[in-house]
Amino acid sequence: MTNSFLVCVNFALVAKDVTATLQQNGMGKPLIATTQPEAIVKLQALGHDDVLRIAVVQMQPELFAASPLSIALKSLCVPVILLVDGPVPEAADQVCPVLPLPFFTEDLERMLTGLSLLSQQRPVRG
Repeated sequence: MTNSFLVCVNFALVAKDVTATLQQNGMGKPLIATTQPEAIVKLQALGHDDVLRIAVVQMQPELFAASPLSIALKSLCVPVILLVDGPVPEAADQVCPVLPLPFFTEDLERMLTGLSLLSQQRPVRG
């Protein structure tokens, strides 16, 4: 069984930061995409014994809800964190957790903990 995670972000620096944080927190192997179609191709390439732990997607909640990527991730029962430009939209929490850009590593880790993907006690980083 191989753990992995999906990062679908259109800014390379943000994708790099998200990937580093998820890897440091033991989420597995990164699947990095810059577009929805590319992300869906990566999801389709997952093996039967692969487990997708989390998806971090840069998209407005109202667009994500009905998107092909959302449908694909729901079919895999994958928790999703959305990254949005600007303030968090009012109804955003109805779709999935939303993190406004820019954010700190601790903000992402707090969301992972809230999704029960990280324990409350993390090892101290040196």
